[in-house]
Amino acid sequence: FNAGGINGGAPVNSENPAFDEETLSQYEFGLRSALWDDRLRLNASLFEGYWQDIQIGEVIVPGQITTRNAGAARLTGFELEAAWYPIDGVTLSASGGWLDIRYVNVGETTAVTLDSELPYAPHYSYALGLSYERPMAAGGTLRFRGDYGWLDDHVTTTDYRLQKKQEAYGLLGARLAYISASGRWEASLSGTNLTSEWYQLGGFSAALAGIEQGVPSRPREIGLGVGIRF
Repeated sequence: FNAGGINGGAPVNSENPAFDEETLSQYEFGLRSALWDDRLRLNASLFEGYWQDIQIGEVIVPGQITTRNAGAARLTGFELEAAWYPIDGVTLSASGGWLDIRYVNVGETTAVTLDSELPYAPHYSYALGLSYERPMAAGGTLRFRGDYGWLDDHVTTTDYRLQKKQEAYGLLGARLAYISASGRWEASLSGTNLTSEWYQLGGFSAALAGIEQGVPSRPREIGLGVGIRF
């Protein structure tokens, strides 16, 4: 549920039209399991939802975003998660998802059509993880964590006239930490976007005006950290 409201700024057609609340009704069926003496955990879920009176911002008065209600969208998805503990101190994890979401009614807005893609809704995604923890003979603990996440291509704005496609990309990150025997302090080395993948966090494309706007991703970053617990 997201409450409605009234548009501010310059009036549209001599008035500032109100917009209604939007609601999402979703049903989910899931499975949770622990196998092989809790060495393997498998979770799965199937969900379906109906998103009604979707609030969409569109440009009616130049330079001003006016919120209106699009009709509705229907969504169906599936998620699978797994965690395996092959030996003490080692965890392997994986997850994946599939999502299908489509407009079934566009209501009064002109920013979308029945064939428009919804933003930030990739059809496929997955993630892989590895963690390792080892007590040190001299005291303290060495802890490693590596993760890789992948997103299918998707659009980054609602208005079909301004939509641009973000190609599929994956991000790799890792962290190595030493925790003291007392647990009072730790030192770490970490890295994000280790393959220096380029992608955009958002934006739009106005090709006819020769404009393309977006927020670029952060590049590869390496960091050193020290933490103290009081």
